[in-house]
Amino acid sequence: MIDENETMERENRDIERRNAGCERRIQTGEIEGLDRDGVVDEWGQHITDFEIRSKRMKVEEKHIQKREKLYDRDYQDLLEYIKWISADLSLLRDRARIAEKIISDLKQSGEESVDSLMDTLSHHKHKQDGLDREVDGLRAVVNGKEREIAIKEGDITNLKRLIEMETSEKEVEIRRIKTEIEEQKKVMENQ
Repeated sequence: MIDENETMERENRDIERRNAGCERRIQTGEIEGLDRDGVVDEWGQHITDFEIRSKRMKVEEKHIQKREKLYDRDYQDLLEYIKWISADLSLLRDRARIAEKIISDLKQSGEESVDSLMDTLSHHKHKQDGLDREVDGLRAVVNGKEREIAIKEGDITNLKRLIEMETSEKEVEIRRIKTEIEEQKKVMENQ
């Protein structure tokens, strides 16, 4: 990109130098054998060349700007990737330190007596067996209580049905009695 800019600047300076030389020659009358139209044609050609080069430079400049944006984006992506890798590397270092400590601890524990480790294991095994028996006993109690609850719920359901039946029977009897009372009132009123 810098080389392209330098090339364009060099071409611009060259065109300016030629333009200045042509102007000087025209003013001093050094140009022989050319009429005014020839000078105008030469100047027209220089201007056309200059405009073509300017347009090319603008197009190239746009391409360069696009590439520069892509490079900037890639650069930012690369920076983010480096940050991520650095953080990941830090985590891996921490894990390596932890692993080294575990290995060190295992070496120290390996130096302890195997008998003491077996005794501890046996002690924990006995505790586990006792806890398993206790859990089984509690499960049996829970199952028994669940059965009792199911029986009680069945009793409650039966009692509710019985109450509903008796209530409906009482309502029927109350209606019958009310009907009898109304009939007796009518009979008494008629007398």
